[in-house]
Amino acid sequence: MKRLLVLTMAAMAVTALGRSLEIVGFSDDGRHLAYTVSGVYEGSGFPYCRLVLLSSPDDSIIARHEAVDPEHQLDTGVLRDQLLEELREVLDSYGIQEGNTGVFIEYPPIDSPAEAMIISFRPVDGVDGLSPGLYSLDLFQEVLDSSSVYYGMYPSTCSLYLTRAADCGSGELLNWEERPLLEDTVYRFELLPPIIHPEGIMVVFIECTVRGFEVPGTEVVPAAFNDLTMD
Repeated sequence: MKRLLVLTMAAMAVTALGRSLEIVGFSDDGRHLAYTVSGVYEGSGFPYCRLVLLSSPDDSIIARHEAVDPEHQLDTGVLRDQLLEELREVLDSYGIQEGNTGVFIEYPPIDSPAEAMIISFRPVDGVDGLSPGLYSLDLFQEVLDSSSVYYGMYPSTCSLYLTRAADCGSGELLNWEERPLLEDTVYRFELLPPIIHPEGIMVVFIECTVRGFEVPGTEVVPAAFNDLTMD
């Protein structure tokens, strides 16, 4: 096996171009989640795969491990396979079960208003705190400083809501100004599909556009929510 540069990271690495998010799995009780983000580093062009361990009860990152191929010989899929093999004991110690990606979710189409990004979903299996039916995650973005432009974008904030289609009941999950999930200035937010554990735990991924080495880059930021009760 080709030797890789494997790092245990205390902080996010150099800004990356593009992203490929893949869920490894939850622990059986939903308290831990592992996922990978793959891409190519801006500047060096090194392919990388980063594995992140998330604690859902306190919404904190436990650890980040990363494999980088400085010789540009491996694609990110191979990097991911090798990184998972390297970290098998770590994943087992947290009870991570590969393939345990929560309940199956359908994504019926719902038109989004111009000022919002909406992902609609319908849990096919039971989820604690969510009655059966159609829901949507609604992300609204707002410019913070229109005098500071970067590649046609402005420093921005966002808010995230969970809405129940049956009665239009809605609750705010996240206010970025009150709970920033990233220290860097964010210029654009993109909502990625969520995953839901049957114990009533939802993990949402937000792709944030930030300043890169030469051009804008992205960071994928997770947010865990442990109480989905809307009544």
